[in-house]
Amino acid sequence: MTCIVGIVASNGVVLASDSLGSGGGRKQEYATAKLITLEAAEQVTDLEYKKIQIGLGYTSSFRMGDILKHLFTPPLVKKDVDIENYMVSEFVPAIISCFDDHHYTMTEKGKKEGGNFLVAIKGRLFEVQEDFSVLETTMGFAAIGSGEAVAVGALYALGIEYDGDTTTSALVDKAGIAIQAASEFVTTVGGEIFILEISNE
Repeated sequence: MTCIVGIVASNGVVLASDSLGSGGGRKQEYATAKLITLEAAEQVTDLEYKKIQIGLGYTSSFRMGDILKHLFTPPLVKKDVDIENYMVSEFVPAIISCFDDHHYTMTEKGKKEGGNFLVAIKGRLFEVQEDFSVLETTMGFAAIGSGEAVAVGALYALGIEYDGDTTTSALVDKAGIAIQAASEFVTTVGGEIFILEISNE
């Protein structure tokens, strides 16, 4: 099921998703959004903190989405930390612990597995894979889910690339077009399109 798209802009990241759930030969459109906004605390100085937004777009399981939305609290973003380092050493371990606590994590041959989702944070876009690997695209965009290939092709054809100048508002329509393309050609993608803009501040 699903198609989730992320595009990096000069002032943040745009996330887009479909709203279809499918499996076992049936499909249904759901009001349950596959895009989530979380708040985290970021350390600015030794004594000063501010709130930042983290955007998630998930596939794999609505149960995983419920846990991420309602039960997961992102760890503190420490002062001057590299965001990739934060993702690997703080964010993902906290997610694994949360999944364990709520009986979602699976173990296959001694290796823990979760689900697949995109993370928009501080103007960067990461993919967390089922084995909890953290990837960051060099293309300026990414897609996951059963509509991934069509969506990536659509974004490429639209000429999406990170140029350091294009804003999130200018990319909303293109993110939606990528989801529409996946809906047209992939039977497990469809329904209303949801859009989320996550600031890099």
